[in-house]
Amino acid sequence: RNPFNMPTVLEKILAQKRSRLEEKRKGFPVQELERLLANAEPVRDVFAALLRQDPGAIAIPVIAEIKRKSPSAGEIRPGLDPAQLAQSYAQAGARAISVLTEEDHFGGSLEDLTAVKKSCHLPVLCKDFIISSFQVLLARIHGADLVLLIAAALSEKRLEELYLLAREMMMTPLVEVHDRPELEHVLALGARLIGINNRNLSTLEVNLDTTRDLLPLIPKDRIVISESGFKTRAELEEFQNLGVKAFLIGGSILASGDPGAKLRELVHGQG
Repeated sequence: RNPFNMPTVLEKILAQKRSRLEEKRKGFPVQELERLLANAEPVRDVFAALLRQDPGAIAIPVIAEIKRKSPSAGEIRPGLDPAQLAQSYAQAGARAISVLTEEDHFGGSLEDLTAVKKSCHLPVLCKDFIISSFQVLLARIHGADLVLLIAAALSEKRLEELYLLAREMMMTPLVEVHDRPELEHVLALGARLIGINNRNLSTLEVNLDTTRDLLPLIPKDRIVISESGFKTRAELEEFQNLGVKAFLIGGSILASGDPGAKLRELVHGQG
């Protein structure tokens, strides 16, 4: 996308991801993958979780994120225990949990995903820079109910292949866009769960106008999740009124003294 500039953060992450995957593939012969897939935990329904109407109806659906660090914020919560954090998120009213499994820049792992899946009843999103079918299979093996597919990281053809494979594996693809051309392709693909990332993956800048601009272009039968940059209950209420169905939030929850309390405040409007 910017052949004359320095490599963007996204390009650096993808290059490292490719070399890690080449190494990892060697340990997984096809028969072993098939055996592990056959024994994977059943898939949980994220649509039921996100669209559930709570009595009192003031709860805002939040997918709460687990990550130790990020390229934009540096170290966030290096010593976190994924299982423990997942339980406190579930108690605070999260509808699903996003687990950052990327190793180099976010300090995550697929083992974190498994730990979270076993520790709570919520649907779990494998959030990574997925570029190959091998990663989709590994996500399923480790208990993912959803997988993130980033339009900016994939050719249109590859996005379609991975989208169909995720569906075949009974998982829900959360397809992420951050501009109009990406959105047009994702709508044509038929994606039902669309993430709008307010963070530009090339510059890491966050702008909530990304959601404001793209939301009107999305048919009402799709479920829109706005990602990145949310810190207050008032922001969530404003964007829910615009038509956002759920929010994926990590940084502001994890950076607070008590992530469970911060999440409860965002979901229920109280501390």
